[in-house]
Amino acid sequence: MKQIVGFVFVLLITISLFSCSHTKTVKDGRDFSNDTVMLQRTICYGQCPAYKIAVLGSGKVEFEGFKFSKTQGKVSVDIPLDSAKTLISEIEQSDFFSWKDEYNNQDVTDLASTFVTVVLSGNKKIINHYNGDKSAPSGLVKIEKHIDAITNSEQWIR
Repeated sequence: MKQIVGFVFVLLITISLFSCSHTKTVKDGRDFSNDTVMLQRTICYGQCPAYKIAVLGSGKVEFEGFKFSKTQGKVSVDIPLDSAKTLISEIEQSDFFSWKDEYNNQDVTDLASTFVTVVLSGNKKIINHYNGDKSAPSGLVKIEKHIDAITNSEQWIR
């Protein structure tokens, strides 16, 4: 009888631990694990660093440096899960999915372009933003800067 009680006790502890670890990926009923935010900067007519950064809902960051980046090739790091969730929440609260797909006016020439790709809850959108286009929403520029800030991209590009 003691063995059965002991077995049931261990089983209940195991189940409770597993269920607690599973809830860490959910905030307010929202599962971020399949969300992805990606930023890609192209070269310009000077020496603008070209690179790509993906921020996954799990907190994993994947960087890939191209031309004029200090780090060439791929690097993977983890950022605090709350940082990834804050970025995703900022995008959800913005008008990202209603913004145009392209902002390509050349109000200023010879600059790089920035592509922002967002996959949230199965919805995907890519925005091509030429950095010389003054009509781009300020919220888009804020999101681009936020991605660079939370990933500390400067460590790989300068």
